Amino acid sequence: MTATMDQAEFVSVENHRRLLSDAVLDLRALREHAVHLKLDETAARAAEVLDRVENDFFRVAVVGEFKRGKSTLINALLGREVLPADVLPCSATLNRVTYGIQPAVTLVFKDRDGEAGRTETIGIDELTDYVTKLTPESEQRAADIKEAVVQYPIKYCRDKADIIDTPGLNDDESMTDVTMSVLPTVDAALLVILAQSPFSSYEADFLNRLLSRDMGRVLFVVNRMDSIRRPKDRERILQAVSDRIERSVKARAAELHGEGTAEYDAFLARVGKPRVYGISGALGLDGKLEGDAKLLEESGLPAFERALDRFLTQERGLITLTVLNDTIAGASAKLVQQVRIQEGALQMKENEFEGAYQEATKRLEELRTRYVQEVSSLDMAAERLALEVGPAVAALPGRLEEVVKATVAARQVSAKDIDKDNAERTAFELGKAINDEVRAAARLESEKVQLEIERCMEREVERFGDFAKALSTTLTEIEIHFQNLGARGGAQERTTGDYVAEGLIAAPTVLLSTLLGGLWGGYREAGFKGAAVGGVAGLATGFGAALGAGMLISALSLPMTWPVAIPAMIFVGVSSFFGGKMASRMVFRSAEINAFKAAVQQHAVEQLRSSFSASGLDLQQGLQGHIHEAFGALRQRLDQELGGSIEQTQRTLDDLSVSIHRSVAVREHELVRLAAVTQEVEAIRQRSKELSSRIHQLASH
Repeated sequence: MTATMDQAEFVSVENHRRLLSDAVLDLRALREHAVHLKLDETAARAAEVLDRVENDFFRVAVVGEFKRGKSTLINALLGREVLPADVLPCSATLNRVTYGIQPAVTLVFKDRDGEAGRTETIGIDELTDYVTKLTPESEQRAADIKEAVVQYPIKYCRDKADIIDTPGLNDDESMTDVTMSVLPTVDAALLVILAQSPFSSYEADFLNRLLSRDMGRVLFVVNRMDSIRRPKDRERILQAVSDRIERSVKARAAELHGEGTAEYDAFLARVGKPRVYGISGALGLDGKLEGDAKLLEESGLPAFERALDRFLTQERGLITLTVLNDTIAGASAKLVQQVRIQEGALQMKENEFEGAYQEATKRLEELRTRYVQEVSSLDMAAERLALEVGPAVAALPGRLEEVVKATVAARQVSAKDIDKDNAERTAFELGKAINDEVRAAARLESEKVQLEIERCMEREVERFGDFAKALSTTLTEIEIHFQNLGARGGAQERTTGDYVAEGLIAAPTVLLSTLLGGLWGGYREAGFKGAAVGGVAGLATGFGAALGAGMLISALSLPMTWPVAIPAMIFVGVSSFFGGKMASRMVFRSAEINAFKAAVQQHAVEQLRSSFSASGLDLQQGLQGHIHEAFGALRQRLDQELGGSIEQTQRTLDDLSVSIHRSVAVREHELVRLAAVTQEVEAIRQRSKELSSRIHQLASH
């Protein structure tokens, strides 16, 4: 079969799941062997990845401003009118459509007073009464609902993905925050744009927020293209959207890294070209409901669906499959290593074993001592980072006050703007501008802090590469020593080179993948697709955190609290910033433009200070906690992958020191069992190699 045919075959969610299912069976078998051989770290790692994969399901969020046709697009993808769509802003909650044998809706209510939210099941025909803003009653009910899970017997959800409908981005700030909260949990976000007014300021702001997480998961859908009659005009609109997105991405890269820097170029390369598709959701839905193939093709929906399938499987799906396969490769290598130590030991004489045991224990203790030193250096790096970043964090409130002043100064205000008929509206609009600018500035500053944390952690991970090399070499030499001493019949002695050739250990150039599985390095170069390619490069006992959303953050288990905590607390909304009679009394004190602007500025600064004070957030303490949490997550992974390998080998040797005194018959029986394990693990290793080659081939296209 040619590479092109392979690629076409793989770009199917169904086929992706078959490959995933086969790999899951292999990892389950490895986990069972690890349990029987008392390889606790290997068994725990396998169980962790299995839990992630077996509970993993493609999740696609549909986002955008209200009345862009989000619900209609979802119904078109599903081929059924499942979600409510109306001429008014509809969705006021997250609505997740998933597969269920019988149509029903489970309402998940928000947590209250520290208690987990209750759930309630309603009929599908009652959905509009709980999750929309079509009536005051439904809007009030929706305010208490965290998520509505819509179960429906739809083939799309059974075979492909859950679909999440989100509130409109510019409906109000709280609804935008609801939408943002779900994005780290999804595999793809479809940003729906209107052909008649493409890429508004709200959409640009939303894109900027995404860039702090990952735009690689976003597909841009220009809806209602059927209203644009001329094909040339359609092409022009799609190109204009693409150009605007690229300008926004470059502007964000310049803000974060400085234009022309290596980090700037890497950022642009990682984000890549925007994926923009023109469709008509309404025509697509009609085409499916009426069985009209011509109408369906005219809608552009089939081409978009194929692109979405390709994205989920070839990029997002390849990463999941890569992490799973890398874990298989790493677990099988560790199993073979430990089995060979046991086989060699069981064939030794007692005095031979005692000498080898003492020498191996000594070398493991040396590794253990060095590992403690490496971890101590990691802790010191975290402390230095807090001292380096601390001053910038402490200065944040002052910088935001400067943003307030600059926004007010730049605002053009005329005498008419502050007369009795317009003053309150002008104050409100200026307050909204201040609100937006302060939030954007706070978000940018917090993203810069996050970048510094990531850079520091990246340096520490690379530093651990030398230790990973020493660890791998020492464990391999211990294995070879035991196997050679236990070999019978004058078998040829094995060398480290034999093991590299067999793929049982990594070559020095990729030994760092013992920790990261190649995913991190590949991601830094080319985003999700690069991560899939990079993941195949090394041995990859596997990091696996990449199974979550937000590859850059989760690749190092970085908590995401810092980049979003500060902007969320700044202002609770424009209505509380300037509103009602209080604002009117304030702005009517003076007809002077400068006095008016000075009053607005003073009120804004007071509101800003009040927001910081009322939140109770100690920025320095928050930074310390964030760094501690992030570095703690990294240390936990290091303990599991590197420190755990030392202790795992020591336990194997300790167990052998007991079993070496067993009778010859018992030893022979154990050797037969170990040979059977080796045979099965070798077969799994071979399948893993074949899958690695296939993944690499597909990811390279």
